[in-house]
Amino acid sequence: MADKQTGSGGAFRVVNPFDSSEVGSFEFANAEEVQRVLQVLNTGKKVVKSIPVYQRANILNEIASCIERRSEELVTVISKEIGKTLMDSRAEVARAAITARASADACRAVTGEVLQSDAYPPNRGRTGVSIWSPMGV
Repeated sequence: MADKQTGSGGAFRVVNPFDSSEVGSFEFANAEEVQRVLQVLNTGKKVVKSIPVYQRANILNEIASCIERRSEELVTVISKEIGKTLMDSRAEVARAAITARASADACRAVTGEVLQSDAYPPNRGRTGVSIWSPMGV
C-alpha cells in the first residue's frame, strides 16, 4: 500500500498494509524530470532496435534467471509492500520469470504476414514477409 506524504518534498511512502510500517519511499518526479526520462527512453528505443534478436533473447533469459536467483527476496518485498500471502507472492515471482522467458522465445519467432508473390501476376516464385515491430515507448 502506498500513500503520498503531506508537506514539502513530494515523497511517496510505501506502507505495509498490516502493521503500517514504512517499507520504503521515493521522491515524485517533477515535469522536467519526466521529460528527461522520456528522452532517455526514446534514445534507448533506438539502441534496443540495433541489438540483434538473439542478444535481446539472451538479455530476457538473464532477467528470468536473476528473478529466479533472487526469488525469496522478491517474495518478501511483494508481501511487505502489497500484503500478499507468501504463497501468492511466490506465484507472482514465478510468473514474472516465466513471462521473461516467454518473451525471449517470442522475440525469436518471426511474426507478421506472409505474402505469396504468385498470388498476383507476374509470378516470381518468391515469398515476402512483413514483420511488425514496436514503434513507441
